[in-house]
Amino acid sequence: MPDIHLVRTTGDAGAALLALARTVTGVDGLALTRACPRCGSGRHGRPVLLGAEGLFVSLSRPRSPGPAVAALCAGSAVGVDVENRGAAAFAGFDAVALHRQERCADDHARTRLWVRKEALLKAHGTGLATDPRRIWLAEDGAVRQGPPGTIVDGELDGQVIAVAVTPPAEIRLVRH
Repeated sequence: MPDIHLVRTTGDAGAALLALARTVTGVDGLALTRACPRCGSGRHGRPVLLGAEGLFVSLSRPRSPGPAVAALCAGSAVGVDVENRGAAAFAGFDAVALHRQERCADDHARTRLWVRKEALLKAHGTGLATDPRRIWLAEDGAVRQGPPGTIVDGELDGQVIAVAVTPPAEIRLVRH
């Protein structure tokens, strides 16, 4: 069962992630970079921790003001996404984000579905290069159609947070 280490910060999310990595590994001299799985560029793409082989990391900042979240997992690719409650409350959301089988009762459900999908796509390294409408999630977050993974979510201080790992596995969240 992989542990996913999480930290929230109102400061520099990259610095918070490096501090978390040092705490978890006991290793100094780690560095954070990016790597695009499609083109190999280091100017964009998923965050990568240099100096700690086998550790996977993810970062998320809400679109509106609020703390960022950093996640770290040993041995399993991880994705995290955070948004303030109700962030998906805009006209046209369903058309750009929902699979044809998905329905959302309210804006809170839309935000929860969004962070789940984005966390899963980040764990796979594609982010929104993959159309979220191609992903069908059950109400409990189980993947019905799309890339495999395990998704857990919750709320903290008005934010909706989702974490995903691939390959699918039972996970344990460790808050720092």
